[in-house]
Amino acid sequence: PTMDFRHVDQVDGRIIANQMRRNEATTCTASPPFLDRLAEYQQGNPSQGKSLRRILTGGAPVTDRQLEAWRETWPATELIVVYGSTEAEPVGHIDAGERLALHPAAGRKAAGYCIGKTSQLVRLRVVRIHNGPISLDEGGWEAWELSPGQVGELVVSGKHVAQSYFQNPTATAENKLIDADGTVWHRMGDTGYVDTERFIWLVGRVHSTIYRDGRAVHPQLVEQAGAAASAAIVRIAAVGLPDSSLGERVVVIVETTAGEEILAQVRDSIEEAELPVDEVRMAAIALPLDPRHRSKIDYPALHEHLLKS
Repeated sequence: PTMDFRHVDQVDGRIIANQMRRNEATTCTASPPFLDRLAEYQQGNPSQGKSLRRILTGGAPVTDRQLEAWRETWPATELIVVYGSTEAEPVGHIDAGERLALHPAAGRKAAGYCIGKTSQLVRLRVVRIHNGPISLDEGGWEAWELSPGQVGELVVSGKHVAQSYFQNPTATAENKLIDADGTVWHRMGDTGYVDTERFIWLVGRVHSTIYRDGRAVHPQLVEQAGAAASAAIVRIAAVGLPDSSLGERVVVIVETTAGEEILAQVRDSIEEAELPVDEVRMAAIALPLDPRHRSKIDYPALHEHLLKS
C-alpha cells in the first residue's frame, strides 16, 4: 500500500511525491510527520512538488524548525497551520511566514505555539483549567473566564460546532458548556491563552498539565524551551511524576541522536526560559505518540511507562 494510516510518520516520501506529481495535486492536507517525510524526499528531488499551491497542517504542535524546513522545500507554496477538532473545525489558522515572524516578537523563549486568530465562524473564550464537568449555573462566565494573557482551557462556540455526542450524555456533560442564553460551547481540551493582539497560543493539554508545588506547569512550554537546545533532539516530553514534597516533579524525557551530554544543555535551556525542571532523562524507548496523527506525545502512555520503570 501507499501508506499505513496508523503510521503516517513512516510514509514513503518518494511514493507520495510521485503520486502527487502524476495527479498534479495542488493542495495537501497532512499532519506534521507526514510533511517531514515528504520534505526529506523532495529536498533531494527539487523538481518534485512544483504543482503544490497550498499545504495545510495541524493536529499537533508545529515547531519553527519544521516550518522553516518546509518553506525551504516548497518556497512557492502557501503553507498554513490550522487548528480545530473533530467537533469544531475550523477554529483558527495562520500563515507560516506570519507565525515565524510572531514567535521572536513574543519576547520570550517559550511562548507556546501560535495558531493565529479565530475564524469568523467561531467565538472563543479561555476558562480556568478544571478536570471534570464545568457548570455555568453558579457565577456564570465571571467565575470561569480568564483575561488575555492568562493560561486556561480554550472553549469555542459556533454554528458548525457539535452540540452533543450521539447517545452519550456523559461525554456531552464532560465536554460541553451551556451558557445562560442556551449557547453550547465545546471544550477543546487544549490549554493556552489569547494575547493582546487576539492571537491564540497553545501551551499544553488539560490532562497533561503538571501541578508542581502549587503551580501549574504546561508541558509544551517546557518542551519548546528544551527542544531549542539542539537540533539533535528528535522528540522531547515533559511529564509530572509523584513527589512527596512537590506533589509532582517535572521530568523531561529526551529522545535524541546525541549522547547524554545533551541533557545538561536541555536543562539549561529550560531554566533560561524560567520554567521549572527537576530531572532530565534520556529516553529508554521511542516516545509513545498518538495513534491518529503520530505527532503528539501520548502522555498517559508515557506516564504509565515511567511509573513502571
